[in-house]
Amino acid sequence: MSMPVINMHPNPISAKQAAADLLESIALEETALSHILNAEGEKIQKILALDCNFSQILDVNDSVIATISTVAQLEEMLKDKLEAILGSMCDCIGDGDGCGNCDCDCDCGGDGGSSQNDNCDCDCDCDCNCDCDYNCGCDCN
Repeated sequence: MSMPVINMHPNPISAKQAAADLLESIALEETALSHILNAEGEKIQKILALDCNFSQILDVNDSVIATISTVAQLEEMLKDKLEAILGSMCDCIGDGDGCGNCDCDCDCGGDGGSSQNDNCDCDCDCDCNCDCDYNCGCDCN
């Protein structure tokens, strides 16, 4: 099994790239946890294939239970991390100020040309992909 490779980006990175990098890190952690769970399954198969007494089998079972419990806790933290990332990707819901997630490099202080800021004349598209019913001014609405 080889080590995962995370591509490094030049500084500074956009908010969109930061979110993508965080999502990639979650995916890599999920992959690692799946390998751990697979190894635990192989451990059980091995102990059952050997000529072991009941006490040894129970010891391995307790070890596997502890590992699975730890993996479950890590999964919960990854879920929280994912929800935090998704929650910060669109902070336009209900505030009417535009989403502010535009990767535009202009200095207008706007949100990428949405109707909320008439001073911004940049041509970039807002990266907000929200599903909000509220007309927040994002290009996705």
